[in-house]
Amino acid sequence: MSRQRIIVVLAAVYYAAQMALLVYWHSLAVPEFRLLDALITLGIAAVMGFIDWWSARYLLQALSRTEQVYADDVSQQLEQSLENYRTLAEREEQRSAEIGREVEAELAQARKSLAEGRTDDVAMHLQQGLDIATSLRKPPCDNVAVAAILEAKTRECEEAGVELSTQVALPAELGLPDIEVASLLFNLIDNALHECAALRAQDAVAKPVITLHARTQAGQLFVQASNPCRPGIQAPGSRTEKRDTEALHGWGTDIVRTIAHNHGGIAEFTFENEVFIATVMIPLT
Repeated sequence: MSRQRIIVVLAAVYYAAQMALLVYWHSLAVPEFRLLDALITLGIAAVMGFIDWWSARYLLQALSRTEQVYADDVSQQLEQSLENYRTLAEREEQRSAEIGREVEAELAQARKSLAEGRTDDVAMHLQQGLDIATSLRKPPCDNVAVAAILEAKTRECEEAGVELSTQVALPAELGLPDIEVASLLFNLIDNALHECAALRAQDAVAKPVITLHARTQAGQLFVQASNPCRPGIQAPGSRTEKRDTEALHGWGTDIVRTIAHNHGGIAEFTFENEVFIATVMIPLT
């Protein structure tokens, strides 16, 4: 259930409880029905209804503003990641052209050595050409937005002394808004990085590893993120309760869960052998 619906339901339940108390009080106050008492009760009910309505309206507006601020922040992060990725892509394109020239030069030397009968030099030049060709960095994903996010978060993790290991195979078009995909990945990785940073604070020599898997299968987006967590958070192999998960990972898990549910998907969070695992599945239309 979304937060908006929770607020509306709670406001309605609260108002109903108030009305029940008013009716009960009115039934006990006098042994016989009096019009004035009924009018006073109706007036109190109207005032309470207005106060409850205004309070619920204020909470909904505050929630809406908070969500808008969060969406703007995610949008800004995504735009910055895309800009940095475009710059990186341009450098990689220039490097690709240089590598092409270097490989062609090695092949030319290999052909020359072959014509001169120097077979050892042929093998050497071919191996050097292969090494040069494989030095070109491949993009982490065909989806530009996801690739930009992974590049940015990989650097952020490295700066924090944490390794981000990714196995991501996503198409250029997912059928989901980029902003929601970005919010999903930002939260999953940020949550994991927060816990890994806490582990690093306890042991500066350790280098925790965050593992991120993402792919499409059977018409669904499958994303799973895992990271080590501090001992004693949850018994090994046991399934965490929601309150324990949020105590460890804050509101990020709630945001991930909301995004999944809004698209008819699921989000699960578990602890296994002192490893936190977040699994998300969202149908793609």
